[in-house]
Amino acid sequence: MLFNSEIYDTDTIHATGSSTERLTCKTAGKYAVSLQIVISAVGDHTYDAVWIQHDSRGRIAQQGLHYKGSTTLSTIIDLAVNDYLVVVMYKETTGVNVIYSAGNEYSPFFEMQKIAA
Repeated sequence: MLFNSEIYDTDTIHATGSSTERLTCKTAGKYAVSLQIVISAVGDHTYDAVWIQHDSRGRIAQQGLHYKGSTTLSTIIDLAVNDYLVVVMYKETTGVNVIYSAGNEYSPFFEMQKIAA
């Protein structure tokens, strides 16, 4: 999932020109990570999901998508310099795609904030 804009970025963890799907750790420590998306359509499916994935450790938070509405994920994780996180949306069967909505500052957002060394 691509994120092509920023509200703020105090440690250059996100780029709007390339690799816009990533948040990359620049200062090692413990981070609070959050994702919010607003689903406006979920198709005929057996399983849809969204998750936050660490570049080498795999999934660190996951939510099934079986309804329209807001979906929020959050977790706390220790990150080393250059570790990065991405958001993955998954659809197991064919049908209508999962469609997410965007508004001024409510969705989608993907953030991480350092909370401890």
